Amino acid sequence: GTCSESETHVRVVKGARVGMASTNGTTKGALNRCLDDALNIARHVRKEPFTPVLPGPATYAPVESCFESTALMDASRMVETLYKGFKAAGSRSVLLSGALAGNAGEVAVLNSNGVNARHAYTTAHLTAVATKGEASGFKNAFTKDVSTLDVPALLEGAVDACLLGQGPSGGRAGTYRVLLEPPAVCELLYWLSYIGFGAKSFHEGTSFLSGRMGERVTGRGVTIYDDGLDEGGVTMPF
Repeated sequence: GTCSESETHVRVVKGARVGMASTNGTTKGALNRCLDDALNIARHVRKEPFTPVLPGPATYAPVESCFESTALMDASRMVETLYKGFKAAGSRSVLLSGALAGNAGEVAVLNSNGVNARHAYTTAHLTAVATKGEASGFKNAFTKDVSTLDVPALLEGAVDACLLGQGPSGGRAGTYRVLLEPPAVCELLYWLSYIGFGAKSFHEGTSFLSGRMGERVTGRGVTIYDDGLDEGGVTMPF
């Protein structure tokens, strides 16, 4: 099925105080109420430890984030592809479940300093879970261009992982070197970004990075960076 939704976030800066409110309403009345809520919050919250400054207009680098293949994704064709994968799993006595979802949207940013920026994007996300007895296998993929997804291979990969987990043997307690698949690494990084990579937690001193500027905080073999213009990730020009 297809659904449509919108969300508006309003941030008000009054000196060193910041008020934020949001709404999924699109009428003038809903937007005015959201603004009033943000203004009221800004009057009562404590001051920030720094003076917030809103950006001014800028020129943004062009990035390719919107793909017609995803925006016009053929649901019936995708269902047929999934069905073939599920049928193949059944022939191997494996129960397969999952979901394939596509999304097309647009982000707009405006402020009282004259910023007026828009960015269109598409995303597609596939998740597959295979189970047999006490064993399970998991595969997922995230892309901007759904035509790059090899759905049959991903579904088969989940089934293969499940069958490899059949009949596990006991092991000694100890420290082992392991190779993590991308979804496992993503889970770790997602949590890290949630608790510590944001500017707000950094300035409030709740981030594990607070007060450690210029200090190495990971092992020497680990480098983490965020580049909104990197075509290998979720691109965002602003």
